[in-house]
Amino acid sequence: MSGPGSTTPVPPPSRGSPRPPSRDRTARLAVPVAALLGLGALLFLAAVDPGIPGRYPPCPVHAAFGLLCPGCGGLRAGHALTRGDLPAALRANAPVSLLVLAVPLAVSARTVRRRLRAGGRGGRSRGDPRRNPRALSRRPAPAVRIALAGALALTVFTVLRNLPVGAFLAP
Repeated sequence: MSGPGSTTPVPPPSRGSPRPPSRDRTARLAVPVAALLGLGALLFLAAVDPGIPGRYPPCPVHAAFGLLCPGCGGLRAGHALTRGDLPAALRANAPVSLLVLAVPLAVSARTVRRRLRAGGRGGRSRGDPRRNPRALSRRPAPAVRIALAGALALTVFTVLRNLPVGAFLAP
């Protein structure tokens, strides 16, 4: 019976239809691919000295404006770190050197702290608002405060290294 008030049943979706690639597979591949690309870049940086002109492109900020950006000297610092020369890395670009050394430590500390808060089971932590409603606060998260402090420190570093008084900060 097919009239204006009747409804026709909608067939269930066929199981043989092509599905989009699984996000789980993409997510699983993202970390190893990123690690391999990072390792390749690190090996290239270790092998090719950025202190020799013409091996890497010049800094676009320095080429356009004649000013040292916060990243100027970062490749030289990375090259020195791959060689184990910490004093040379700090002379080339102290913030980049310290950041490269601090990030793995911070990530490790955060992972350990989260595991300890969750009781080692990988569950929700005490800071989770779904478990503890008082966890919500008006203060910015520690990561936001750290990012703002880092941005301020980087701005001060950039201004100082372009002034005569901060010439010792230039690469």
